[in-house]
Amino acid sequence: MYRFGRTAKTIDVSMYEEKDRKKAYIEKLGGAFGGLNRVHSVVLWEKASDIEKGWDLLKDYLRGNYTVDTKIEKPKIVQEMSLGDNFFSIGEEMSSAKFGELLKEATSYLFGQHM
Repeated sequence: MYRFGRTAKTIDVSMYEEKDRKKAYIEKLGGAFGGLNRVHSVVLWEKASDIEKGWDLLKDYLRGNYTVDTKIEKPKIVQEMSLGDNFFSIGEEMSSAKFGELLKEATSYLFGQHM
């Protein structure tokens, strides 16, 4: 199960080493990502010039509204509406790392074409 989100918050994490910055940023976001909602792993971390448009592009890709030729074959992605609009699962066995690679490649293309 994957929970996707976005934020426009700006938090200074420059005092951390490069490899620790994502983790520090997420920890500083507060309660929304703590406790049972704690992040286990990050599959996509992407800056967008227009956060709302980027968010819509990502969700449309996850919902199957965009087809992008990628090196990694896209698995069946299911939106888990019973949990909320931001929850998705994949119908095939795929590691989080590989899913992240797929999303990175797809969003790089989509953001380049539509933003």
